[in-house]
Amino acid sequence: MRIKLSTIFLVFPLFLFAQVKISGRVFDKETQEPIPFVAIYTNNQSTNSQSTLTDEQGYFNLIINHSDSVYFQHLAYNFYAVPSSVLLQNSTVNLVPQAVELADVTISPIDAQSLLKKAGQNLIEKLKEKDTRSYLFHVEESNTIGKERELYALIDAAFNRYNPVGKFYMWNFNLYQLDKVKEGSQGDFYGKIAYPLIRLFPFESINPKSGDFIYSVQDIDSNYFMLKETPIHPDKKHYRYTIYKINKQDTVPIEITSQSLSDAEQFTRHDYKGTDLGIMTQFSTNKIVKDKETGYYYFQEVKNIGSINMKTNNSDFNVIFLSTASVLNNYSTTQGNAKKKIGFLFQLFDKTLFETDFPNSSGFWKQYVK
Repeated sequence: MRIKLSTIFLVFPLFLFAQVKISGRVFDKETQEPIPFVAIYTNNQSTNSQSTLTDEQGYFNLIINHSDSVYFQHLAYNFYAVPSSVLLQNSTVNLVPQAVELADVTISPIDAQSLLKKAGQNLIEKLKEKDTRSYLFHVEESNTIGKERELYALIDAAFNRYNPVGKFYMWNFNLYQLDKVKEGSQGDFYGKIAYPLIRLFPFESINPKSGDFIYSVQDIDSNYFMLKETPIHPDKKHYRYTIYKINKQDTVPIEITSQSLSDAEQFTRHDYKGTDLGIMTQFSTNKIVKDKETGYYYFQEVKNIGSINMKTNNSDFNVIFLSTASVLNNYSTTQGNAKKKIGFLFQLFDKTLFETDFPNSSGFWKQYVK
């Protein structure tokens, strides 16, 4: 009897933490139409998180653990979180469209455009230069030919300056530690190039041009505006629609959420050094917070999830990616190894990380993953 009881207690935890592949579908709760390109991801703290996107018919496949929470996110719908135990019983998900119950704001399209431009300028001014913060940078990728790779990196990032002529942002980055958990060859993901889809701070210049976008502004409450930006004529530069949550007190965006259009691949497809690339879809969130002591702002978290299609002479497959950059509170990178400068522009190439000479320390950075 003791042996049987021991066996039960040994098997029970394995059941709890066993990974299960689940297939499901996401619908609009009101119309019951399938929703394409919904970002889906888990928050498991004991193992690596998982992520995927619904296809054009709303179908998805995801590997989950019994202890996971699973998140569904789409710009046009309310955020939805569900325990994996519920999803295992019913993998059909109904998302609720974002309700427009906000107070009207009397503001013209020109004024809305001016408001956004002013918010961008204020953010640039309030990003304290040379104010270094420590970030945990995490990237995980999988492709439709069965390959995976993943990395953790500990990075110091400091805003350096903004170039108003070229309209780009300058950052100083220092890499302290790199841990490759899984590895695949470069050709299994971006061909022979390091395509800059995985960016540490994917914050583009807020400098709208007249006639490029349709704007609408709504009043959330006494503290915040919501400003929506939709491209009139999508092209390679304007293939995403964006929602800005703007702090009224400082007129600064504190949350930027954007999603690519359903036909983004059509606008982003291009050939680069023998590899034909196109963004199938991309969803990103940028959370910006105010430092209570200094009054300056900084990026607290940046998340990107999406998929690109790759075509070479002998291959055609998709790469699904999830990247996050999160501030490590109460942690100093001086505790780590000697720093290595990895970039000056705000754009960060993952190939640069893979080419560093830092030793791996398997599993070390998992203790910092929330």
